[in-house]
Amino acid sequence: MEFKKDIDFEVFEQLDIRVGTITKCEKHPDADRLLVFQVDFKDFQRQILSSIAMHYPNCEALVGKQVVAILNLKPRKLRGLLSHGMLLCAENEEDTMLSLISTLEKVEDGLFVA
Repeated sequence: MEFKKDIDFEVFEQLDIRVGTITKCEKHPDADRLLVFQVDFKDFQRQILSSIAMHYPNCEALVGKQVVAILNLKPRKLRGLLSHGMLLCAENEEDTMLSLISTLEKVEDGLFVA
């Protein structure tokens, strides 16, 4: 396994990483690999798209789960829909196993990850 290039701590501090709860998850109507998430971060909601549909065929079962997301990425249009963040996942090198990053215990939505 290769490591990515080291970054300064100040670069890491610029990331807005928070915990939120999935309130809605559905397959993108025009893309087999994309899921469209609505995520509650207590004071605001975000729509986040992720190309993980093959790992979560029953995506409705994700509703109510807490996830970790990076929120200060520039919005990106994917197949006509805007994504306002990135959900963090762990995956193996073969891309055969993937798991959304969550918390061990339920925490308040919107909390920063440090």
